[in-house]
Amino acid sequence: MFYVYENWQAGLRKAVIHDGSCGHLQRRKGRAGGYDPRHADWHVPYDGLEAARQASKRSADVIEQKNVAA
Repeated sequence: MFYVYENWQAGLRKAVIHDGSCGHLQRRKGRAGGYDPRHADWHVPYDGLEAARQASKRSADVIEQKNVAA
């Protein structure tokens, strides 16, 4: 499973793909400040990496995309 984490607290909207075993995902944290639903969102799980990539591209406001999935 893969998850997309979107964050827009720092200005630019970013989407990061996480593998299901990622520590950030397990603790529901994004960057060092943690998760705040006013500035961030975890998407539903995706079965494959390509599906997660496509989902991260669908958000028109996303400026930067990263993949931390293994």
